[in-house]
Amino acid sequence: MHKSLRTWPKALVAGVALSAVSLVSASEKLIELGDVVVTQQEFEQVINVIAPEGRAEALLANDRRAREMLVEYFTARVLAEKARDAGMHEDERFKLRQAFEENRALAKMYVARTVDDMPRPDLEMIAKELYQSNPERFETAEQVSAQHILIAINNERSEAEALELAQKVHKDLLDGTPFAELVEEYSDDPSAQQNGGNLGFFSRDRMVKPFADTAFAMDKGDISEPVKTRFGYHIIELIDRKPSATRPFEQVKDELMKEAESTFVENARTEMLSNLRSDPDIKTYHDNVEAMIERQ
Repeated sequence: MHKSLRTWPKALVAGVALSAVSLVSASEKLIELGDVVVTQQEFEQVINVIAPEGRAEALLANDRRAREMLVEYFTARVLAEKARDAGMHEDERFKLRQAFEENRALAKMYVARTVDDMPRPDLEMIAKELYQSNPERFETAEQVSAQHILIAINNERSEAEALELAQKVHKDLLDGTPFAELVEEYSDDPSAQQNGGNLGFFSRDRMVKPFADTAFAMDKGDISEPVKTRFGYHIIELIDRKPSATRPFEQVKDELMKEAESTFVENARTEMLSNLRSDPDIKTYHDNVEAMIERQ
């Protein structure tokens, strides 16, 4: 992650002594200004707290994102020091906001840890039930593999001229001219230089309708008449096809178990909060609430 100062936002690094972000030892300075110093250890601890579960390592490994977050955290540290120097940390509004944020963070942590400690159901069994009850969800659509030659309609070629050329190319193919030669000589598809006109496997919804309707009606080895789309005229050769199929359970098991886990966690959190809010010992002084609202 060694990069020059120029890779950082100029407005944020002006006057800042910035060490190379090499993350070699836990005590290494990453960035400093006066008495404000951010070390690797501090920054990694912060990322581990604020990053989504399991994402901290990936964030730190992402050069651009790690640098952005370091600048963001450092900027907050510097400005917070300035606020303390100005006595703003004694302001009542700040203290109230701090208490609110602390309560919210503690509540979130309490709920998360309580749910984490709950025994899990048989997630694999739930995954199997999900699989068996929604078979259509795991179906893969029919696919075909094809190659094509595109004769474009453009400022240099009218529709009639494009059709005439497409018919000539079609005849050449039927007469035995290799597809690759005709692609190289005639195709206007920009991707033809890389793929030789071969589109690989695709489902019906991946292509414009006239092209897809023709390709999916063909048999393996067929060569189509010129097919008009908004791009021009296509000559299509069908290479292969794959029928629709259902993905086996083992292929989707991990995905479904994660889904079952997420559903369990969300339901547990919802139930926990619902039980708390419906506690019969809670007393709400509705008259006082209404009076407060009316005073606003």
